[in-house]
Amino acid sequence: MMKLDRQQQTAFVMARLTPPGRGAVAVVGLRGPAAVTALASCFERAAQASVASIPVGRIVFGRWRSRASSAGEEVVVARVADADWEVHCHGGEAAVAAVMEALAARGAMRCDEAAWCQGACQDPLAAAALKAWPNCLTERTSAWMAVQAGGALRRACLEIAAAISAADADKSIERLDTLIQRAPCGLRLAQPWQVALVGRPNAGKSSLINVLVGYERAIVSPIPGTTRDVVVATTAWQGWPLRFADTAGVRETDDGLEAAGIERSFASHAAADLTVHVADLSQPWTSEDDRMMASLSTRPTLIVHNKLDLAATDVESALAGRPPGVAVSAWTGAGLERLLDAVIQRLVPVPPAPEDAIPFSTSIVEALGQTRAFVAAGELARAAARLGELL
Repeated sequence: MMKLDRQQQTAFVMARLTPPGRGAVAVVGLRGPAAVTALASCFERAAQASVASIPVGRIVFGRWRSRASSAGEEVVVARVADADWEVHCHGGEAAVAAVMEALAARGAMRCDEAAWCQGACQDPLAAAALKAWPNCLTERTSAWMAVQAGGALRRACLEIAAAISAADADKSIERLDTLIQRAPCGLRLAQPWQVALVGRPNAGKSSLINVLVGYERAIVSPIPGTTRDVVVATTAWQGWPLRFADTAGVRETDDGLEAAGIERSFASHAAADLTVHVADLSQPWTSEDDRMMASLSTRPTLIVHNKLDLAATDVESALAGRPPGVAVSAWTGAGLERLLDAVIQRLVPVPPAPEDAIPFSTSIVEALGQTRAFVAAGELARAAARLGELL
């Protein structure tokens, strides 16, 4: 795809394809002084009114006809700004390709997402947020990304730049630390938190992941070693997307395939934001459980005592002598909300406020960290230059 400079962006109509992602709707963006003319030659409003009469902010329904003789495709057109439009297409890649080809035949030039977003705003941080926005999986994370696209992160960085310019190192570091502390949440706005379920065979990890995501993602069997690979599934809780990974039960084995699965289990929890150690509450806590806990000691870990429904005694007695954790039953659903609440509490102990500036990419976080290091070292000119690269 072509990259167009700013002068070309104001001179040409451009088309952009946003991958459908979730669902079967794709969006083609169209911008420029000739956009309305190109649309009018292809789009026929159901209301029989002209395309040019569509007000900004209005969404209309109609048919897309690349040729006058064609039956056409049902689409929705939105006027985002005076010369900024969106065509929402149902269907697969062929329907979207037809829209793109029709626009190209009428003088539109296709650009990549970075050029499109940069053309939408002068702020590179807002442009990056616009590009990341379609990857947000929940309303809550999408709302936070919208705030960044609206300039919140830029304003926060400008305040830091002003403090650096005034040689106020303390204020600069305080503001930088505030942003950097929000980085773990920011890096999970456009991708889910990673949560790995680990434990001994038959502790109920597969049953637990199935009930957490609401469908049978993992095979459940009483035969130890059934799970040989890492099985992942995504859900959401309190507005945060969570990707759970069901891993092979950890035990000594001569089975090469099972051993490979166990190795992947350790790799999965090493890369996870949170490890959930699933233990069988119907069986005594053993030294093997202690060894597993020791192996997880360097990682954020939450203990879950599963099979509450099979415990021979009351909950308090069943938990006696075991490490603190959440008692649940994957079979009956008891304790699952407490578990999910505990997961979110461990991942996001202090969530940002809705209007907060949040760094949402590794490159932004790295730049803020380097800026802080320069300020702390008294190198204010280098700090200003590094922060200026973001702005």
